[in-house]
Amino acid sequence: MRMKDRPDKSDIAADKQTELSKREQILKAAVTVFSSRGYRETLVDEIAQEAGVAKGTLYLYFKSKEEMYLEAFRENVERLYEQTRQRIEEALSTWDKVKAFIIVRLEFGETNKSFLRIYLSEFIGTLMGRGEWSEHVRAVQKRESDLLRHVFRKGIEAGEVRDVPVDQLVAMLYYTVGGIMTSRVTGIRLTEVQLDPDLIVDLLRKGLGPPER
Repeated sequence: MRMKDRPDKSDIAADKQTELSKREQILKAAVTVFSSRGYRETLVDEIAQEAGVAKGTLYLYFKSKEEMYLEAFRENVERLYEQTRQRIEEALSTWDKVKAFIIVRLEFGETNKSFLRIYLSEFIGTLMGRGEWSEHVRAVQKRESDLLRHVFRKGIEAGEVRDVPVDQLVAMLYYTVGGIMTSRVTGIRLTEVQLDPDLIVDLLRKGLGPPER
């Protein structure tokens, strides 16, 4: 009696990889279209065209345009957060960690400009009380802020940072880096000189480090 053919494990793995690649392809296309058209003006047909797939294929992976948008936002934010967290953990001193925070975000912004436009749009919209997905953005901001709070609190305990309100330190660094990222995406600059992370950290260290004796 002939045994029934069973799919090879390598074939199953290849199929899963193909499905994953197709999903990533769609999300990448979604980010491109959303960043140029905005959420409200974007049509699912435009995302399908950008991804090079049939419109019906999109719905095999995502139930709606909203789910596609949120998933694209969530995955990219998660990637940025994990890169930031890992680089901060690898850094030794408080100021090396601050520098790592700055560099990771600037590097991410350079290689993910389309997503960065979405991120900044939602970030600014949330600040102005009109963000489409304010609750998601606030959750992202809280997690990132908590990461910085931990860095600065440890720095104060180690005597590397002056004992000042931690929330003010977090806000100052967060908005400084956000401003640089916005400038790079929009092209709006006060000067053609590129801000140097080393200079930023040096100025912060001199102003916020322990007083000289």
